[in-house]
Amino acid sequence: MQNFGLTFDKYLRENLKSLILKICGLFAVLAMIALWIGYVYNTEEWDYTSLVYDRAHMREVGFFSFLLVLISMVCASDAMSIMSSKEKRLSTLMTPSTMLSKFVTVWIVNVPLPVAVFVLFGYAADFLRYLVYLPFAHSGDVRPISLFDLGIPTEVINVFFMMIVIGQSLFMLGGTVWSKRPTLKTVVALALICIVYTMLAKFGYILALKPGYFWFSFSDAEPQIWVCWIITAVISAGIYALSYFRFKESEIINRW
Repeated sequence: MQNFGLTFDKYLRENLKSLILKICGLFAVLAMIALWIGYVYNTEEWDYTSLVYDRAHMREVGFFSFLLVLISMVCASDAMSIMSSKEKRLSTLMTPSTMLSKFVTVWIVNVPLPVAVFVLFGYAADFLRYLVYLPFAHSGDVRPISLFDLGIPTEVINVFFMMIVIGQSLFMLGGTVWSKRPTLKTVVALALICIVYTMLAKFGYILALKPGYFWFSFSDAEPQIWVCWIITAVISAGIYALSYFRFKESEIINRW
């Protein structure tokens, strides 16, 4: 734990300026989007007394959800940028720390931290919109965002974050495989894999309908959310294990 703490502290000190710039830039982008949406939907001369939610909320959820997926995947792909150049590889290999400590450090900074910061800044940007346009509101139509007031089921929210968790693990694995343009190459690889599996599934479906093959019927009962989270955690942990072993192999290759 002491070794990991020193490694984490060294990584933060060396990347403090870039991290601060990224955090400030993220909040600026989210604030501008929220203010623009507020200008479009919170300054209209319409009567919203019959509505139970702010019309800007659905647009914010759409924009922010798209940006969250994009930023979380790009950050996960960029986690292995510490091995992307000769200078960075030399600095990483010369650090007196275990590869596991280095891997966990970049994982924390590039995988769960961007998602947590984005969600926090998303609520902060919406609250800024609320404060700015509250004096111009008509019939009290400007409110702080609440996903439950919008009627979004908790199952949908859970599935969305499950997809982000698995997606980040896949993009981090892609970052360990390709040092240059990992995001683009991972997207292409996943698209090709999806196409191949879709063709195989379609072919198997056609074979299953032919005489002589058994047709299995499955229960249409929805699985429990906690079961889905366990499956998501197991799958993502397995992918992260592959990423770690690939990262560890890169140390051996670069030392030679």
